[in-house]
Amino acid sequence: MGDDDAGSGDGCDRHGGTDGDPRTDRCGRRGQGGQPAGAGDLAVADVVPEWEAGVDGVDAIFVHPRAVGLDAGRLVARAEAAGVRRLVVMSAVNVDTPDHLQPSRVRGDRNREVEAAVVASALPSTVLRCDVFASNTFGTVGAQLRRSDVVRGAFPRVAERLIDERDIGDVAVAALLDPRWAGRRLELTGPEALTLPRVVDVVGAVTGRHLSFEEVPRAVAAAALVAAGLPKDFADSYFAMLAEQGDRYSTPSGDVAAVLGHPARDYAGWVADHREVFAA
Repeated sequence: MGDDDAGSGDGCDRHGGTDGDPRTDRCGRRGQGGQPAGAGDLAVADVVPEWEAGVDGVDAIFVHPRAVGLDAGRLVARAEAAGVRRLVVMSAVNVDTPDHLQPSRVRGDRNREVEAAVVASALPSTVLRCDVFASNTFGTVGAQLRRSDVVRGAFPRVAERLIDERDIGDVAVAALLDPRWAGRRLELTGPEALTLPRVVDVVGAVTGRHLSFEEVPRAVAAAALVAAGLPKDFADSYFAMLAEQGDRYSTPSGDVAAVLGHPARDYAGWVADHREVFAA
């Protein structure tokens, strides 16, 4: 859903970067000249020549909102003129919610606009609506565990379907190569919905650490995000989203399994592959 959080987990999913460095986006990238990642990059005139020159002779294009920003319509038109056969666009499961409930918009993402531009194209398209990236827990959990064995956060009963980023990549490749997924809107989630306390339990079990969760008021959790370097507008939007969503995203989707032929990777396996992030 493709933003950061202090209470649980867009993509590069629902949430933005959580490593505490405002210059870093949720994929670990940094903006130009020390600016926050995504700042001022909605119109990507500086990278237009790259994709302009690379469209000719291409069968399918993966469209990432952070890469194309508000130039998505221009890219789509160029693809149509060049004879591209299909488009695959990355989006977020909360793309239809009000803007103030999409923290990633504070960081520059325009999932709704980019998805709409692709779907409106004359070209066959596949929409990948992603839920919370597992890597968001680098910040929500990993950063805190470098200081203690206690993870603090708000909204402990809100569950999120953390998805392994490798599953997103695998589904994207399948959609790019296989035309049978054209015309589909796929909801990409992990195989289970995890609350933040449950996330902490999984990390502890995998790493062998004796961890605990402590609930703190929303204002305290928001202040911690701001103190870590994230914009206040982002923290406000993030916790407004958690307060509103309830159990809306508590049921896992089977779309990853439908496309790949096997279940989505679980969070425990993801932690095992990144256990160094959660080391003391």
